[in-house]
Amino acid sequence: MRSLYKLTLLLVVTVTISCSSSSNKNAESIPQDSSEATNKIEIAENSVKDSLVVKKLLPVFDSVSYMPLETTFDFNFKAHKALSQIKHYDSILYSIPNGNVYYVHLKEEQIPGEIKQSFVNLSLGFIIIHNTELNQAKFINVENDFYIDALINLTFDYLGKGLIIATETITTDGEYDNNGELLSNDVDTLGQQRINISYDGSVSITNKQWKK
Repeated sequence: MRSLYKLTLLLVVTVTISCSSSSNKNAESIPQDSSEATNKIEIAENSVKDSLVVKKLLPVFDSVSYMPLETTFDFNFKAHKALSQIKHYDSILYSIPNGNVYYVHLKEEQIPGEIKQSFVNLSLGFIIIHNTELNQAKFINVENDFYIDALINLTFDYLGKGLIIATETITTDGEYDNNGELLSNDVDTLGQQRINISYDGSVSITNKQWKK
């Protein structure tokens, strides 16, 4: 009986020591720096978010037309196949009875070489009016950013009810400190275009303001 008691006691002590040792090892494996653990979690979350990004495909259009604005530089997309190469969109600006109005933004690396070769840090944005009944698309360049002797910037605002205002500005005559940091610059409005998209998808463009 005593021998059985000693054997039981020995087993209990052995198991206790084994569990204690395992707990210490697990404790040592936990990062002591909470910021390091947080960074690892954030990196993992960002990786998951990136993997969930799905590109939105544009419909395949039967025909494409380009409607230029009266701006400083006309990219003349009529002379390029660039528009038919645009396959994705960023968002649907709004819907019309016979289609959708899409917005697409192109970064420099997404723009065909024959267009961007003369520009520095060029980016472009388009409004695409798609008539689903005729499967026709009208492209309007409402956004660009490039540098040729001065910084030219075209932006747009959607004001609702099919009204879009596109504004072009030029940034020149910057003042810099001794370290090359920009202190101030002059920003002038070159022009402003009023774009009306009717209920049926037809488009009218008027020159609201132009600086000579």
